[in-house]
Amino acid sequence: MEPEKRILNEIIEIFGSEGKIKVLWALYRSHTPQTTYSIIKVTGLKRVDAKRILETLKKNGVVKESDYRPKKYMLNVESEKTKVLVNFFEKIEACI
Repeated sequence: MEPEKRILNEIIEIFGSEGKIKVLWALYRSHTPQTTYSIIKVTGLKRVDAKRILETLKKNGVVKESDYRPKKYMLNVESEKTKVLVNFFEKIEACI
C-alpha cells in the first residue's frame, strides 16, 4: 500500500467515528486514568461500543490500559501519534 493511503487509513481508524472522538476527548480532558464505566458516563456510549473503541485505540498505540483491576485507560503520552493528538486538542480548545 502506498504511504499516503496507509496514513489516511490510520487516521480514519483513529478518528473514524464520533464515538472515538468522544472517548479520546474524555481521556484528554480527564488527565487521570479512567475506567470503562467513567468513560461511558462521560460519552454516553454503550458499554460494548466503548470497549470496542478502546481496543481499537489501544491497538493503534494511542491509548494504554492499566495492569490492575479495575482496568483503567489513559492516553499513551509516550506515543508520537498521541502527542500530535494532544497538541491538536489544545489548539482546538484555544480557538473556542
